[in-house]
Amino acid sequence: AAATIELPRFKPGDIRNPPIEPFWVGIGLTCLLGCLINLSSFLVIQRTNVVMLKLLSISRNAGVVVSGVVLFGEVISPIQACGYVITLIFFVVYNYLQITAAQAAARAKAWEEGRSLDGHPPDSPRSPPP
Repeated sequence: AAATIELPRFKPGDIRNPPIEPFWVGIGLTCLLGCLINLSSFLVIQRTNVVMLKLLSISRNAGVVVSGVVLFGEVISPIQACGYVITLIFFVVYNYLQITAAQAAARAKAWEEGRSLDGHPPDSPRSPPP
């Protein structure tokens, strides 16, 4: 669809011989960002799960829209604003619940092993730090 709008504006010389610097720099940056996105997606899935990757994607999109509204004055409807705000709020809530659950699991495991998270037995008096 974009080609039908943009191609008539180009001169044949522009298509065959694009400006060297901006064109190749733009292509190179696009390739680099694509590789970094794929690498970060792989690392997120390896460290967490696919649900977290999807939540990151959704919240990133909502963040882009919100920043467009704040920084560039883009206009969105009130229902869209509510949707984006709800998305960001529940992303924060989900992360808080995940972190809290992970901390509780670490405490329970430490308790079962007979030590607290700082390495001391749970019922022993702690000596002051040196």
